[in-house]
Amino acid sequence: LVSSAFNTGGSSAFDFLSWQEIIPSPNTDIWVQLSTAPDNAGLPGEWGPWQGPTGPVSYYQSGAEQLIPAANNHNDNQFVRYKIILLSDSTETPTLQEIKVNFTP
Repeated sequence: LVSSAFNTGGSSAFDFLSWQEIIPSPNTDIWVQLSTAPDNAGLPGEWGPWQGPTGPVSYYQSGAEQLIPAANNHNDNQFVRYKIILLSDSTETPTLQEIKVNFTP
């Protein structure tokens, strides 16, 4: 599941990520990655790669507030979107209730 682009209104620093979830069994989970883009005349420019806390091959795996590392080069971009991966055990599926991406304009 991929979100729509969110326009922060200007070049921003992306600080923290958190979400509320319902995990119905130990065999289910929610994973998240972020992607950002610069402004291009009011529209997103070229999107950066999908990244978790340690880069493109990782995922944020806890809903608790987590630092978005500056090393991921999200900062100074204006648009952000997230990708959600729902891991199911084929009988139960987790539920994402809310997601927050904290940023500083």
